[in-house]
Amino acid sequence: MPSDPASTFSLPPLLGIPPTDGALLSHEQLRRVADHIRRCRPQDVQSHMLLGGSLGDLDGGTLVTGTRNSDPFLVLAGEQAALALLSHSEGTGVRCLILSDPDQVDLAAMTLIQLSNEALDLPERAAAEPQQAFVAALIATLISDETALGGIDLPALLPNENTWIALTQALLPYPDLPSLFNAAEVLQVLRSHAIERALLAQIAPASAEAHTLAAIGGDAPARLPLPDDMLKNLRANGRPAMVADNKLDEATRRWTGGKTLTVVPLLQQRTCWGLLLLTSPRPISSAARAQLNGLGVLITAAQQQQQRRTTTPRAATPPSAPSARSSTSSTSSGFVRDIAALFANLDEAAVLVDAQGMLVRATAPAMRLLNLAPNEQSSILTESSAACLAPLFSEALMSENSIEGTITLPNGTSSKVSVNSLGDALWVFILHESAPTRTAASAAPAPSVGEASDSFLHNFSWLVQTPLREIHRLITTKPAPDTANEQHARIIGQIARLNSEMALLVSDLLALGQVRLNAQAGHLPLRLDLLIEAIVGSRYAEFGRRGQNVTIDPMPGLPRVIGAETALSRVLDALIDNASKYSPRGARIRVSARHEGGQILITIEDTGYGLSAQEIKHVCEPFYRAASAQRAGTSGRGLGLTLAKAIVEEHGGELWIASHIDDGSIFSVRLPSSDAPPPNTPDATWEPKPDPLTELHKLLAQK
Repeated sequence: MPSDPASTFSLPPLLGIPPTDGALLSHEQLRRVADHIRRCRPQDVQSHMLLGGSLGDLDGGTLVTGTRNSDPFLVLAGEQAALALLSHSEGTGVRCLILSDPDQVDLAAMTLIQLSNEALDLPERAAAEPQQAFVAALIATLISDETALGGIDLPALLPNENTWIALTQALLPYPDLPSLFNAAEVLQVLRSHAIERALLAQIAPASAEAHTLAAIGGDAPARLPLPDDMLKNLRANGRPAMVADNKLDEATRRWTGGKTLTVVPLLQQRTCWGLLLLTSPRPISSAARAQLNGLGVLITAAQQQQQRRTTTPRAATPPSAPSARSSTSSTSSGFVRDIAALFANLDEAAVLVDAQGMLVRATAPAMRLLNLAPNEQSSILTESSAACLAPLFSEALMSENSIEGTITLPNGTSSKVSVNSLGDALWVFILHESAPTRTAASAAPAPSVGEASDSFLHNFSWLVQTPLREIHRLITTKPAPDTANEQHARIIGQIARLNSEMALLVSDLLALGQVRLNAQAGHLPLRLDLLIEAIVGSRYAEFGRRGQNVTIDPMPGLPRVIGAETALSRVLDALIDNASKYSPRGARIRVSARHEGGQILITIEDTGYGLSAQEIKHVCEPFYRAASAQRAGTSGRGLGLTLAKAIVEEHGGELWIASHIDDGSIFSVRLPSSDAPPPNTPDATWEPKPDPLTELHKLLAQK
């Protein structure tokens, strides 16, 4: 770190951040944003707020030595919150960027620690649940400060938080909590995490009782007696928690229906004023709890906005702001009636929904496809038989544009849907029925890893978190100059390697334990040929170092599959990596994909070390390491194939292996294809390109 007071220092270039990234702010706005960060900062005595430049005098922070004249920065690192506000001068203002990824923030903090003249300990990495709550609270605060920050480009300022920004902008203008709770955006968040019932409740002062404000998914009791120990834990931890069924009173148990209950505390000035009660078929993932914790923060922020509006004069509501259904103008009402009357003469399957998510009218073909009863018209979309349209409705509201998508109808068939806006008051859904498709419930085989295995993976992951935290502390504590020596540096290097390996192990374990929890989350039509090309292309340098010849041969016009891109990419990457790692120098690897019988068949063939019949039986089990691993001299965590198999089975497919010792292996994956006809459908006589490797494996199969 520069010791000359006249020298300058800029953090963004050291982190590889381009000078054009971020939003242009005035110096006053930068100071205002930094002050909001300081005010939203959770109480955490172990956290550090590192400051530099003109922000060096902020209360509660530490000025990093030698940065008095640097470009302003604020780096907040702790277990409860992680954020880095970076800037550099541009004209008369400053270009600012906020990093909210805990790993990026840790890198910024470590850079400052290593360059400083002081011994500082980097706190533990921010946990997901308080981190999401902190980010949501900060975004709500920035959006609410319209006078000082109304003109700034928030998506450019917080590039990793566009979803939270859009959600906050949608929710804050609602006039009351019940209408907010039934907003399409809230319903979309809940449905994305398989929440079946939700209840918003306010805790009565000086009592252990909650009063229901709004409910989704069924009738809820007006009052809920709450266990004292549950309230104490929620107030102390400020994080979502699962509540055992035996701790609930009879009325609450009837409402939960025996499902898993997750409770999200709603905090205002560190006081729990309300609760968000959520039921789901099984325990929700840690990532889902983190997002729901952030949603609770936004509900609290909206309540505060509503309180301010009742005590201060309000400007006229902008046209885009949500309003209660009863406040719809007479002009809009007349427009709605006129459009609804035209629906009686339509032959297409169409559904009309107003801007508040109310089902206005459906044509006879649409009622048939959606199993809509006549009395369901004029009901809330999400509580009707047309609830499958709700995710597309939320997406249309967020994008403010016409969109297209695919839904699964109640009878198990799929339907393409186009959603179009009719002015500001109405949205029309046009449904195009497709051929029957297998639903996840009917297509997916029984899970290969049971509930007991999920529990083991979750518990084991948390067990290894303890040594991870200790290793993290050791490698991020800068020693005094007179204690650093070669041996110490070597030990630190070994610890850093172990830390990296353990972190990857935890990542794999959590991913494996959450495969079923995230089933069907974010599934889209995907082109596997493009995924294969991208993954093989990203490994060309590695193949070159190993002297391996890799070819790909996807069938032309391959149909798409419905799946999660990240998950299926992980499957393909694991199988291709496995073929490369367990094959010698000069080996041949071939990746092919073809369409047969409504299925996509992917094969990864290699001329590697191969597996015995006994090893094939166990190679997909967690932590199993075959003899070829020792022969190849490669390290691994023994979870790649386990995770790949679990993901494939969750997509309604199967994975199997054919192999012989010293004769290579064939890893095959079969996945259901989408119903969409493939573009440029090839001739039925298409065959894979002739390849000696394929002929070799045909011979092996005859042994």
